[in-house]
Amino acid sequence: MAKAPILCVLLGVAVWGIGAEGGTSAWARGISQEMLPLSSPVYEEMDILYLASGLGTPSDSRPWTKTEASLILSRVERRGLNDALANLWEGIEREIRPGL
Repeated sequence: MAKAPILCVLLGVAVWGIGAEGGTSAWARGISQEMLPLSSPVYEEMDILYLASGLGTPSDSRPWTKTEASLILSRVERRGLNDALANLWEGIEREIRPGL
């Protein structure tokens, strides 16, 4: 019955090897564990955007990673926003872009 743990280890090494070979594996691209500092204006801006869109408030579990912030932002439909809110949406999107 020791075959299952060995297989898991081998699969883990194989997946890691694929990712290490190209720098980043395909499934991990776009995922950022970079944290947004609690002092970031993104939190207040996201609150404003959510409230103005009639969505209540986004997650209070903070700080967020840039990936979490991106997911939270994706729940707001940019197309239906007025110019001011669309500009706010775009500003948030620039702030949370991974690597910036």
